[in-house]
Amino acid sequence: MKAKYLELLKEQLKEFQASKDDINDILSDYSQLYDDVLEAKGSDELVWQTLGDPKKQAFELIDSLKIKKEKGIKQKIIA
Repeated sequence: MKAKYLELLKEQLKEFQASKDDINDILSDYSQLYDDVLEAKGSDELVWQTLGDPKKQAFELIDSLKIKKEKGIKQKIIA
Protein backbone atom coordinates (compact mmCIF):
# COMPACT_ATOMS: atom_id res chain seq x y z
CA MET A 1 0.00 0.00 0.00
CA LYS A 2 2.84 2.41 0.77
CA ALA A 3 4.42 1.78 -2.63
CA LYS A 4 1.07 2.40 -4.32
CA TYR A 5 0.56 5.66 -2.42
CA LEU A 6 4.03 6.93 -3.30
CA GLU A 7 3.67 5.85 -6.94
CA LEU A 8 0.36 7.71 -7.31
CA LEU A 9 1.91 10.78 -5.71
CA LYS A 10 4.95 10.55 -8.02
CA GLU A 11 2.81 10.15 -11.15
CA GLN A 12 0.73 13.20 -10.27
CA LEU A 13 3.81 15.31 -9.49
CA LYS A 14 5.28 14.34 -12.86
CA GLU A 15 2.02 15.31 -14.53
CA PHE A 16 2.33 18.74 -12.89
CA GLN A 17 5.90 18.90 -14.28
CA ALA A 18 7.65 19.11 -10.92
CA SER A 19 11.43 18.90 -11.06
CA LYS A 20 13.14 15.60 -10.31
CA ASP A 21 14.74 17.10 -7.20
CA ASP A 22 11.38 18.30 -5.89
CA ILE A 23 9.79 14.91 -6.60
CA ASN A 24 12.60 13.06 -4.83
CA ASP A 25 12.40 15.38 -1.80
CA ILE A 26 8.62 15.04 -1.57
CA LEU A 27 8.68 11.26 -1.95
CA SER A 28 11.36 10.97 0.71
CA ASP A 29 9.32 13.10 3.10
CA TYR A 30 6.10 11.22 2.40
CA SER A 31 7.79 7.86 2.74
CA GLN A 32 8.89 8.76 6.27
CA LEU A 33 5.53 10.36 7.03
CA TYR A 34 3.72 7.24 5.81
CA ASP A 35 5.83 5.06 8.13
CA ASP A 36 5.21 7.38 11.09
CA VAL A 37 1.45 7.46 10.56
CA LEU A 38 1.33 3.70 9.97
CA GLU A 39 3.12 3.13 13.26
CA ALA A 40 0.72 5.45 15.07
CA LYS A 41 -2.52 4.36 13.39
CA GLY A 42 -1.79 0.70 12.71
CA SER A 43 -3.34 0.25 9.26
CA ASP A 44 -2.77 1.37 5.71
CA GLU A 45 -6.39 2.46 5.33
CA LEU A 46 -6.04 4.86 8.25
CA VAL A 47 -2.78 6.18 6.80
CA TRP A 48 -4.52 7.01 3.51
CA GLN A 49 -7.34 8.72 5.43
CA THR A 50 -4.84 10.70 7.49
CA LEU A 51 -2.53 11.73 4.66
CA GLY A 52 -5.31 12.24 2.14
CA ASP A 53 -5.65 11.26 -1.48
CA PRO A 54 -2.20 11.32 -3.15
CA LYS A 55 -3.50 13.19 -6.20
CA LYS A 56 -4.99 15.94 -4.04
CA GLN A 57 -1.81 16.10 -1.99
CA ALA A 58 0.24 16.52 -5.16
CA PHE A 59 -1.96 19.41 -6.25
CA GLU A 60 -1.47 21.18 -2.90
CA LEU A 61 2.26 20.49 -2.93
CA ILE A 62 2.68 21.91 -6.44
CA ASP A 63 0.91 25.11 -5.40
CA SER A 64 3.21 25.52 -2.41
CA LEU A 65 6.31 24.80 -4.54
CA LYS A 66 5.30 27.44 -7.08
CA ILE A 67 4.75 30.03 -4.34
CA LYS A 68 8.09 29.16 -2.74
CA LYS A 69 9.93 29.47 -6.07
CA GLU A 70 8.20 32.75 -6.91
CA LYS A 71 9.26 34.21 -3.56
CA GLY A 72 12.82 33.10 -4.20
CA ILE A 73 12.86 34.69 -7.65
CA LYS A 74 11.39 37.94 -6.34
CA GLN A 75 13.97 38.09 -3.55
CA LYS A 76 16.79 37.55 -6.04
CA ILE A 77 15.46 40.32 -8.29
CA ILE A 78 15.17 42.75 -5.35
CA ALA A 79 18.68 41.94 -4.15
